[in-house]
Amino acid sequence: MIGRPIKVVALAAAIVAASLAPLALDACHATPRPIADIIDCTKLEGPAFTAELAKLSALVPDWTAIYQTAIADVAGIGYRVAGCVIADLAQQYLTTKGATATIEETWSAHDALEHFRATQAHGATFRTANGMDL
Repeated sequence: MIGRPIKVVALAAAIVAASLAPLALDACHATPRPIADIIDCTKLEGPAFTAELAKLSALVPDWTAIYQTAIADVAGIGYRVAGCVIADLAQQYLTTKGATATIEETWSAHDALEHFRATQAHGATFRTANGMDL
């Protein structure tokens, strides 16, 4: 009689473990979700943002160098600040130089932001100082 309750408890534990196993596997293989679907860049302005903006502004219109520098700087300033700077520069460039820039240059600005978003920001959208969502 004493063995029967132990068997029931063991069976119940096995059922619970079996039902939770798929959830644990899904958590391990799930695609990372963005921390925020929209990163509000107006709230991130500060010394790190200003320094990164000055650094990357000097590289415009070399969008490959801007992207590579931002990737290198992510460890020190975070992907939010680096992404906000790229988004801000791209938005400024496309609105002020869009009429005079070549199609390749405008696509390079767009591609730099999209690659950064995909590789560093988990697909999040950046809201620039102008209120534009990029």
